[in-house]
Amino acid sequence: MTYTLDELRKLLINNTELKQNILSQKYYHPNTKDVLKRYFFGEEYSFNINFSTLGNRQYNINDDVIVFLHMQKTGGTHINARFRRSLDLPFKCRNIRDVSSCVNTQGHIWFHTSAFTWWVYFYITQIRDPLSRYLSEYRHQTERSHWEEATLGCKKREKPYWNDIRPCFLTENWKGVSFSTFMNCPFNLATNRMTRMLADLVPTGCYQNFQNEFKKIMRARKWVESAKQNILNMEHFRLMERSDDSDFLFNKAFNIKFKAKDTTPTSSSRNLRITEKQFLKMIQLTELDFHIYLYALDIFNYRLETTSHTN
Repeated sequence: MTYTLDELRKLLINNTELKQNILSQKYYHPNTKDVLKRYFFGEEYSFNINFSTLGNRQYNINDDVIVFLHMQKTGGTHINARFRRSLDLPFKCRNIRDVSSCVNTQGHIWFHTSAFTWWVYFYITQIRDPLSRYLSEYRHQTERSHWEEATLGCKKREKPYWNDIRPCFLTENWKGVSFSTFMNCPFNLATNRMTRMLADLVPTGCYQNFQNEFKKIMRARKWVESAKQNILNMEHFRLMERSDDSDFLFNKAFNIKFKAKDTTPTSSSRNLRITEKQFLKMIQLTELDFHIYLYALDIFNYRLETTSHTN
């Protein structure tokens, strides 16, 4: 029997066997089961965030640069389009095709560039529900295009990590690949993608010994802590599921408004149907991203509450 993701969430309410199966699986991070209890069943779990250390630098559009970290299938293409067309800027952009080509009143690029290293960088990103993001990546990679050719940037390395990371499928595209086959590829970078892209991978050897079980346990802790620290340091990040609140906080962080409310398109991956067994496997493959998502959610809600109360 197959279900959509929404149907599986509802099924969990009264299905004690499925709940037990989720909590009895193998995970690499020691706190994952407690995190999943909160995510799925609303149980208490605190990250003990020190909100006084949140990034709170003052942004100046004439002197600083916003760098958007686009993680696959988190709505980044859509928000990039809004950055290009819908920001109410204090100057006119001549090139609306690329916000990076839009210069401020000083003639400087103010958004997303690595060419001018003497300016202050304000990193931002958009985060998405881990399960929805993973399903969306599967849909994208098996129906449109994949990112096998992408360079894995981590330290200066002359050769790619072929001994550690290999292509999942030696084909021009991944069309026709089943969801189970997609998940069973040990080199699939969809696994814990948000955590991996937000963390500093250098202290754990980048992608070396990627399949080593001991290394996986070590990386789980360190990647999560590194990603959490980088989120904490960001003056702003967005949640894909809460676009209006994200726009509000973007305005408060950078004093830049969007001209119109967002109309985020509905993801076609919502209609994908999977089995309970596939659902359980997907939870294992996104276990670290649950940590990051809930951690970011706590910061997001804190900022929203405190900003709303003081303005």
